[in-house]
Amino acid sequence: MIANFGGTFLYSENPEKLAIWYQTNLGIEYEFSKEYEAYFITFKYLDENEKAHRYTCFSIMKSENRPIYPEQLFTINFRVYNMEKMIERLEQNGIAFSIPEIPGQGKYARLKDPENNHIELWEDQQIQKQ
Repeated sequence: MIANFGGTFLYSENPEKLAIWYQTNLGIEYEFSKEYEAYFITFKYLDENEKAHRYTCFSIMKSENRPIYPEQLFTINFRVYNMEKMIERLEQNGIAFSIPEIPGQGKYARLKDPENNHIELWEDQQIQKQ
């Protein structure tokens, strides 16, 4: 059985450039692992079943064997605390996005990164703005 979500790993021909794009446009502050040549950030949480602290990882790394598909088959969903601030940042940086209507689930914005990966930003209607 699945215990939880471990992470998302993007493979890129230029991980530094892609990490800079995510930092500039989405505000993700990365660490760099020289050993794995990867840019990563961890999101900590409490595993309620085991009463232990765990983390989920988002990483961008280089791969010589990166699979190439004619179209992307997944979407990365990031929770945001304040959609208005995020939209303002995207507009200031000239990033194209759409705002779908999904009643009762919060606010969304959809966009693509420079390598055509699909991104969905979500402000849960139950999270207070920070």
